[in-house]
Amino acid sequence: MATEEFGEEYIFDHKISLMERVKRMDMTGITDNPKDPHDKKVHSIFTLVGEEILERIDG
Repeated sequence: MATEEFGEEYIFDHKISLMERVKRMDMTGITDNPKDPHDKKVHSIFTLVGEEILERIDG
């Protein structure tokens, strides 16, 4: 629906889905346990989105 509303060029390639780890961040804070695969996945996705933002800014 977002693509239809705003156009493909405004939709990020990397998307943050509603993972349980993300949903509980408001209660637990952002955790960063390098041995926890769920933390690694969440941090990886946020990093990709951040990098995409910077790429779009730099144009």
